[in-house]
Amino acid sequence: RAAGGFLTLQNDSNLVLYSAGSTSMWSTQTQGSGADELVLGDDGVLLLGGPHGVVWSSTRGLILAGTSAPALPASPPATAVLGAGRALVGGAELISASGRYAAVMGSDGDLEVRDLAGHGVVFSTGTGAETIGAATTPITVRTGAWTPGAGTRRVAIVGDSTILAASGEL
Repeated sequence: RAAGGFLTLQNDSNLVLYSAGSTSMWSTQTQGSGADELVLGDDGVLLLGGPHGVVWSSTRGLILAGTSAPALPASPPATAVLGAGRALVGGAELISASGRYAAVMGSDGDLEVRDLAGHGVVFSTGTGAETIGAATTPITVRTGAWTPGAGTRRVAIVGDSTILAASGEL
């Protein structure tokens, strides 16, 4: 297990991200659903499903029974799949069949899906810690909390954790 934590698809079908100290930091809340694999699709979407279909996706969240759901890709390569009872540790990744997307378990405790064609992060659990900004005015983000450095005037946070500007005028 890496210093920053690990992502595991538990045998109860819940996908859980744990801290290095084994504290649950994020989960799909899909226990008991029968899901037995997490697949990174060629569209950059993570799908959690099994014999009864997809129960969670990185774009829609929990998918309720009886609602339309995307299908799991047919015969995805082993590099794109995390099976039940398996874990991703810091630095490990899933790669989509096309090779365009990577789901990376960061050493900072964050799971990100990255578009390797240069379009950045398309999904993040928001559980990591990172420092951004100039060396003289850093802003530290840790699991949703932020601490402005000296000289920081305005910060724009979109959704749960995306910081648009760390200092200066927006």
